[in-house]
Amino acid sequence: MKQALIIILVITSFNLKAFVTLGSDNSCDYNTSLYSLQDLVDLNAGLEIRVTTQSTLYENIEIDQSITIKGGYQNCDNADADIVSNSKTVIDGGAVNSVIEISQFDSPINVGLHHLNLKNGMKLGSNSGGGMSIIDANDVGVNVSLYRSLISNNTGGYGGGIYFNSDFGAVSLYESIILNNDATDNGGGISCYGGYVNVGADSGVILNSVFNTGLNYGNGGGIFAAGGCKVTVYSGTQGSLFEFKGIAGNTASNNGGGIYASSGSRVVLNSNSQNNVININGNAADSDSSYIGNGGGIYLTGQGTSAELYGTLIKENFAQNGGGIAVENSASLYLGKYMGVACWNDNLCNEFVGNGASKNSGFGGAVYLNAGHVDMQNSAFHENRAESGVVMYATNSATAKLRNSFVYNNGSNGTDGWNDVYTLGFYDSGLILNHVTMANNLVTGASIRQNSGYYSYTNSIIREPHVGLGADITNIFGEEDCLLLHDDTGFDNLTNSMVANPYFVDETNHDYRLSAISFAIDMCGEDAHTLPKDFYGNAMWDDPNLINDHGIRDAGAHESYMGDVIFMSGF
Repeated sequence: MKQALIIILVITSFNLKAFVTLGSDNSCDYNTSLYSLQDLVDLNAGLEIRVTTQSTLYENIEIDQSITIKGGYQNCDNADADIVSNSKTVIDGGAVNSVIEISQFDSPINVGLHHLNLKNGMKLGSNSGGGMSIIDANDVGVNVSLYRSLISNNTGGYGGGIYFNSDFGAVSLYESIILNNDATDNGGGISCYGGYVNVGADSGVILNSVFNTGLNYGNGGGIFAAGGCKVTVYSGTQGSLFEFKGIAGNTASNNGGGIYASSGSRVVLNSNSQNNVININGNAADSDSSYIGNGGGIYLTGQGTSAELYGTLIKENFAQNGGGIAVENSASLYLGKYMGVACWNDNLCNEFVGNGASKNSGFGGAVYLNAGHVDMQNSAFHENRAESGVVMYATNSATAKLRNSFVYNNGSNGTDGWNDVYTLGFYDSGLILNHVTMANNLVTGASIRQNSGYYSYTNSIIREPHVGLGADITNIFGEEDCLLLHDDTGFDNLTNSMVANPYFVDETNHDYRLSAISFAIDMCGEDAHTLPKDFYGNAMWDDPNLINDHGIRDAGAHESYMGDVIFMSGF
């Protein structure tokens, strides 16, 4: 009888409007005292479902067709008029299953969820997300979009907040937050296998965790990406974690506190407009302090796995190795400026600040490479800490290009429990250093440690008088051209180089641009090592007021215009 009545009401409603309402007042098409949200989903008939905030729905919803569910309405009159409040409709999973499961469909479907709070779901084991489980078993395509929604306080095996498995589908967040979810296997916030995950405007993956001490588990506190999943993040903030944007405050007992990517997955952090930074901050790997767990902010592993970062703030992340980012097992990382678009800060495009590797034999405060590969441009590194390789540590045939970047004020002379040995430590690995300014890093040992592998240091400034030793290079002979050094001890193949004070604009206040009297101006030749623009995006040029030393290009990350252009100091 109830089933027949629902069918009659749905048909009648369909003749009048393209949506139905569910709530507890007399204006509602369906009253929650008689009908569940699942009832309306089952007899959707192509209608949009609008749900009030008048009561919490204790349900576990199953969806197998295209549908739109909108919450946030104070009453059904507002739902009829599409007047949405600032509140969200709460669906409580009661810790008995996923709050919403989308599966068992055999043709492409689209699901839109608006102004909902999915909470207290629990589903353990494989193919299991606490807040949502999205399973495209037939690989036909499923697109799920969340608008101004919250997925919070759920527990899942793979994806405390969301489990997503689809070769051709996508999960997209718009002004939505994945908050305070837990996973028992991998992916505290989101686990994705194939397909696309898009963290859109004003969205965040915040304060999620995964804990498991087993091999291959405990990875991806915020996001776990495998099977070629592509993760794109467009949202972020320069402010507090409690703005709930970007990837922040997540923890993993193993690798990848913020993001873990493997098996050909791709991560893109894209700040495509000025003042829209993408933040990876306050995340931690090795959350159980077992000394196993790399990549506090991001962990990349495996051939074909990659990340591209444009306009990012990597701040105060921690791990055993690679406080900011760890790249291992032939994975690759690129940092730069996106297609010439202005960055979030006039002076900074990518910034690594305050990241740390473990005080117990932790390597790579900002970046750790183990048979991984990085190409970093337009980046600044400061206040990072590690036992060794305070900024970057590389081993096992890793390769690194560091260009058009500033490396300054990292380390603290071995205090606070860290040894702070070497700014850059490379072992059986390759380093290309080009148009880089290294200044006032408080490390012990030497500025650069290079043992075997290969290197090319060109058109750069290394001023670290607190260190004393410029380089410690063994078992290798490489290129050392157009370097302005505080000390040439340890370099054995210098050409067109000098030991001198570079005379920065304001060294005391960390402004490492070149002053008008700098010896670095027009010091370097125009050759294969010269880049077309400097750190700030200014074109390289030949200063007509100076007699060239060895060429027409400046050493370091800044091309001086001798006051012809007004620059802003942002350090």
